[in-house]
Amino acid sequence: MSPPLTIFRRPSTHIIILYILSIIISLLLFYSCTFHCFHCPPSSSGTLFVAQYFPIVVSPFIAVISTGWLITKLFYSTDPCSLSYNFFEMPSAVFSSLAAGICAVIEILYSTDFNQMEWIDKISSSAAISIALCALHAIAAFSLE
Repeated sequence: MSPPLTIFRRPSTHIIILYILSIIISLLLFYSCTFHCFHCPPSSSGTLFVAQYFPIVVSPFIAVISTGWLITKLFYSTDPCSLSYNFFEMPSAVFSSLAAGICAVIEILYSTDFNQMEWIDKISSSAAISIALCALHAIAAFSLE
């Protein structure tokens, strides 16, 4: 005899692991863009100078989005309100992947600056972290139902 159909179900473990990894990697991106490169001189051109702060602003925002969905999945998975507004999870994962991809492009553009050779290693690590965060949210977007 088959089990009865239930409306409420527990969240899958792999999406919870993806959200935990997203929080860790986005905080690591914030660290590598701010404190790790604290003494790095900013670029002198106007548009590149503004673009340097984009990963610093986006990485805590991604961490907040991932924390919100993690709390929703862990504690409010059977709540009718979270079941009604669950369709926002896919667009937020796609937005986070897009924002992390933009961070990766910005950091890769900075890693090709040959005038400041001491800055290349630090920015390359930020670019790798941004690429990992982009891939992680792309996996999260595809693993959502």
